[in-house]
Amino acid sequence: MELRARKLVVTGVLGILGAFAGGIAVAVQPEDSAGPARAASSVAMDDEIPPSAVEDFRYPGADRILAEKGIKLISGDGHILLAECGATADQIKLWSRKGDFCFQAKGSTGQLSLEAPDVWALETSTHPISAELTAEGETQSVDLPQDGYKLVGEGNREAPTTVVEIRVTG
Repeated sequence: MELRARKLVVTGVLGILGAFAGGIAVAVQPEDSAGPARAASSVAMDDEIPPSAVEDFRYPGADRILAEKGIKLISGDGHILLAECGATADQIKLWSRKGDFCFQAKGSTGQLSLEAPDVWALETSTHPISAELTAEGETQSVDLPQDGYKLVGEGNREAPTTVVEIRVTG
C-alpha cells in the first residue's frame, strides 16, 4: 500500500514538472481492477500563453469608447472614470467640439491619461483638478479649484486643444 502511494506521488510530481517544463500534461488514472495506477498518455496543452497577472493600468474598453465617442482613454489609476454627463453631481466635464465628456472622480486623488481633442472648456464640481493640455506642439498645465470652470484653446480664441491628462488633486 505504501509503495503504491509513493508511486502516485512521484508520478503526479513528474507530471506537474513535465507540464511546466515541456508544455504537456500527464494524467494519473486511479487504480482499477486491472492493476496499479499508471500514467495516461500525454496531451499537448494550448500553445497560448495566459495573460499576465501584472496590472498595466490600461483603461478597460478603450477601443470601443474611441469608436463610439471619439475620445481615447489610455490609462489611469481607476479613480477617474468615464460617466454619463449629468448622471452624478460629482463630475469633471470636458466641453469639446466632438461632444461633451464627463468623468466621475472616485476619490480625493486620481489620474487619467487620455486624448480628448478640440476641448474648449473644463469644469469640475466637488474636486479640484489639474489638466495637461497640448496645442500646436506645446504643453501647458491648467489648475481648476473645486466648482471651477475655465475656457481653454478655442474657448479663448486660441489653437484647438487636446486634453492629455486629468488629475484629481484634492
